[in-house]
Amino acid sequence: DRLAGTSSNQALDASHCRIGVGNGSTAAADTDTDLSASAGSSNRQFKLVDSAPTVGSGASSGVLTFVATFSTSVANFAWAEWGIDGGTGDGTTVTSEGNTTPGLVNRKVSSLGTKTSAQSWVFTVTITLT
Repeated sequence: DRLAGTSSNQALDASHCRIGVGNGSTAAADTDTDLSASAGSSNRQFKLVDSAPTVGSGASSGVLTFVATFSTSVANFAWAEWGIDGGTGDGTTVTSEGNTTPGLVNRKVSSLGTKTSAQSWVFTVTITLT
């Protein structure tokens, strides 16, 4: 429902989709509803995607791509996890699940490096549906 945007649920689109990163390292589970990082901007950050997620075609059919840019002023910590939610603006808290607000769609634990205030990072997430 969240990917397709059925009539009763908000789809992940340009104004309802964020990529979140955090420094938590608790193993991911299919029941996750939030990042595992502690509260606060020194541990986690959600950024609205740069544009609507794209859907591949042809040989790339079933591939969704999400992109968000984390500027020099945010997310300056070790990136150890990430996820996608249906938030409508930048912030440090996950969006709660509801018919009009998609909650956390996925969460992955992966050491991605340490971002500093001297860097702007562009984060790309690709999800393949088979």
